[in-house]
Amino acid sequence: MTQPSSLILVDADLHGLETLTYGFEREGWKVTRTSDLSRAVQLSRTSPSPPGLAVVMLREPVQPALDVIAGLHGAHRNMPILALGDASLQTGARAAGASDFLRTPTYIRDAVNVGKLNAYGDDGEGLLSEYHGLFYLLRAMSAVGRSGVLRLGRGTQRAEIRFKDGKVVSASVRALQNLPALHHVLLWEEAKVSIAGGVVAKPSQFPLSSQEILDESERFLRDFAHAARDLGPPNTIYQPVPEPRPVIAGLQPNQMAPLLKLFDGKHGLADVVEESPFRIFDTIRMIRRLVEGGVLTTRAARRPSGQQPAVDAVRSARAGSAGRRRRPSPPESACAAVRNAGSDAAANARANPGADSAHAQEAPVGRDPRPGGAVRRNSAREEAFQSRRPRPRTDRAGEGRHRRHTAGAAAGAAHDAGAATDRAAGRRAAGRRAAGRRAAAC
Repeated sequence: MTQPSSLILVDADLHGLETLTYGFEREGWKVTRTSDLSRAVQLSRTSPSPPGLAVVMLREPVQPALDVIAGLHGAHRNMPILALGDASLQTGARAAGASDFLRTPTYIRDAVNVGKLNAYGDDGEGLLSEYHGLFYLLRAMSAVGRSGVLRLGRGTQRAEIRFKDGKVVSASVRALQNLPALHHVLLWEEAKVSIAGGVVAKPSQFPLSSQEILDESERFLRDFAHAARDLGPPNTIYQPVPEPRPVIAGLQPNQMAPLLKLFDGKHGLADVVEESPFRIFDTIRMIRRLVEGGVLTTRAARRPSGQQPAVDAVRSARAGSAGRRRRPSPPESACAAVRNAGSDAAANARANPGADSAHAQEAPVGRDPRPGGAVRRNSAREEAFQSRRPRPRTDRAGEGRHRRHTAGAAAGAAHDAGAATDRAAGRRAAGRRAAGRRAAAC
């Protein structure tokens, strides 16, 4: 089942409307939006493509937004409606026809993921990568207080996570249960996802609150990323060196053999960690020692022919920007995307209906929120700088030296000419004195 490609977005605040629009369009949705609540229902009827989801923000005064929810529910009976607002408005929103309610303040990613959950519906099947990893899916389920069973399938493996009012009450995969099972599934990069809603009567097996479970998941992913930081991305392929292999102090052959069998040149690092008979961090430590001891080596990836010009272009670009600050590279996988989940609150500002930061700000770093604003502002500054920029100091210094040299040369010439005139006048005076003495002698 594929998610709907269009939705209608209603928010009386223009700033919040722009923020939510950016979040959904970034995920590939075609957004029809309006800040005029009186036009929302008519706009949903006249839209070129029927919306598969409606997102309505509840702000003071609340009644017009509730009327919009009721109108959309009457015009599109089968369309899910996601309402966002203060927790005190949840009862009224559901009574008006909202199929789900997301409490604010919230994260933009949570709003988008909850929208996807509503678009798929119960028993709908999606992909784990569409939610950017299990961590963000758990956070979205917790944000709306969902109850149900989350099933994940990856090849022949099946995992099951049960929720009650947004809290994880049990998790299982293979022979693992509870927190070890949750840690194991958090490392999955891709899987098929289906959610069956309903009441979960199974007692909780987690002695942690909903927020504590999220914090523990974040801590686990952060520690895993730190432990495996020197081993490469999750798809790195290692293979044992030919016999005889170096001896690793502290590792017995019976400990190395089960792990070395998994490095068959086909399994990536994440697959080996998943299928290892040892615990996750024990497996990482053993792999690190095998790599440092020279028992494991990476398989050199062959570069396809015809890509050399592209590689040269990238190298040229890197050489040209060697002095610039490097931007962070995209994450290697869905697991790596969650490695910085702790900084998600800094990268995505919380939504607050009563303030100017009405929603989570996930605008691109360094980009002016006005279209082309940064370009125009930089151009104006550049023109002003060009208009009042003084001439280079090297030019003034050179011109000064030239003027001093010219003035010195002219003064020297004038001095020489004066001296020559004085000498001529002296010779004429001496000639006159000599003529006077001769005349007196006669």
